[in-house]
Amino acid sequence: MRKDYLISVIMGVHNSSKDKCIRAVQSIEKQTYKNWEFIICDDGSTNDTLTFLKEIAKKDKRIKLLSTEENHGLAFALNQCIKNANGEFIARMDDDDISLPDRLELELNFLTSHKEYSFVSTNFILESSNGEHIKKMKRVPTKNDFLWSSPFLHPATMFRKEDLIKVNGYRVANETWRAEDYDLFMRMYIAGMKGYNIQRSLYKYYIGESEVKKKSKYIYRIYEAHIRFVNFKRLDLPFVKVVMFSIKPLIVGALPKSVVYLIRVRNK
Repeated sequence: MRKDYLISVIMGVHNSSKDKCIRAVQSIEKQTYKNWEFIICDDGSTNDTLTFLKEIAKKDKRIKLLSTEENHGLAFALNQCIKNANGEFIARMDDDDISLPDRLELELNFLTSHKEYSFVSTNFILESSNGEHIKKMKRVPTKNDFLWSSPFLHPATMFRKEDLIKVNGYRVANETWRAEDYDLFMRMYIAGMKGYNIQRSLYKYYIGESEVKKKSKYIYRIYEAHIRFVNFKRLDLPFVKVVMFSIKPLIVGALPKSVVYLIRVRNK
């Protein structure tokens, strides 16, 4: 018999670190709010990720494990999770991060009492080689706040499932390979939806230099520039700003990876 969970937590993984992934799952299991299911899609891992995920799933019936034979990218994996989700709300999670204990409860309380918002995220604790520090996000971002970067932390976000479906979920395309969240948030704003950032740190977000290197391939910068140009125009932003801020990733991509890491740690 299917359990009627109110929240579906979704996570796409590929060649995860076992210790960090277990820590991430445990952070959901320790939530003050308990009526959730956790849908994890292993996206074609070539190490032991699928093996240890099966062991994790055996210990908690609320954890549902999906898998693909080939790596299709995070957008594809998350869409698979959404298709299998029973919850009215969809909460994201990343496999190297930590959700603080009251994250789900507070995000759910916000969305149930503020019907005008399609999704909610939060301030967060940034964990990097420089230590930990709190990152504050703008409470109610407008379309102009997308010009520099995404004004929402993707893995800390909870969505109304019905609104995710209205925009057809994550867009699976070459240009969204490392920017699926940025594209999604902008498309939701284009559709007249809006988000909110709770002014408390409810999430611990990890940035490692190895992750920055993965995302620093120049082709990803070209893809992001394309996403920016198309969506900025659809957001009806001034054309001068559309052009100026669309080329930003092309400039950043030309910088040394060590510098890019420092920029991400400072600005994320």
